[in-house]
Amino acid sequence: MFEPILLAVFSSLAALAGVALAVLMPRRKSLGCLGIGFSCGVMVVLAAASAFPEASSLIGLVPALAATAAGFAIVWFLDSRVPHTHFFCELCGNREARAGVLVAAGLAIHDFPEGFALAASFAANSAVGIAVAVGLVLHKIPEGFALGAPLALSRQKGLLWRIASFSSLVEPLGAVAGVALFALVPALNPFMLAFAAGAMLFVALDELLPLAVKYGGAFEALLGFLAGALSYWMLSSWLVTALGG
Repeated sequence: MFEPILLAVFSSLAALAGVALAVLMPRRKSLGCLGIGFSCGVMVVLAAASAFPEASSLIGLVPALAATAAGFAIVWFLDSRVPHTHFFCELCGNREARAGVLVAAGLAIHDFPEGFALAASFAANSAVGIAVAVGLVLHKIPEGFALGAPLALSRQKGLLWRIASFSSLVEPLGAVAGVALFALVPALNPFMLAFAAGAMLFVALDELLPLAVKYGGAFEALLGFLAGALSYWMLSSWLVTALGG
């Protein structure tokens, strides 16, 4: 089952495209804030309306809720214990080497569950897997833009591209890990799909949305969130129906 790995690579390339847009376009904080809000809206609906319902249909509501809560709690624990920084404006005042390590750690916490969710959704239902892959692409372009915006006009463009290149590897590694695990223990798949949904919900609600509010304002964050949520909900509903999921 190589499809989720290939789609994870494509999703990561979308993040690099977002970084390139940030380098080419003039810096506007409102655009970065809208992008983060959009990315957050896509991720919330992806987790709540694609990944969790599919897991619940396979293992039941209570086990799916328990696995989702576990995913949320474990990523919260890692987020609180592993030294890292967010990918938005915190970089601007840091020394380059330390900033690169801290952002790399943050991206690993953030991106690995996405690759895992992609593998799990494909193993459960190929139509849902394609919808999740589309959602990750929609999420990655504005996320890449937000990553690149603070550094695009600084002297740290080398750091920007190193971080972006590292980020492009994390999600495919998550997909590889998921494919390997589900091949060995297929019964774990729906539990890990719900687990990944919880992890993505934590990232979206605890990190992405607060960052959007902090650096742009509540109105721009909410506008981006609603646009992302609605866009993904409409597109994923159409895809699952068209593909017979």
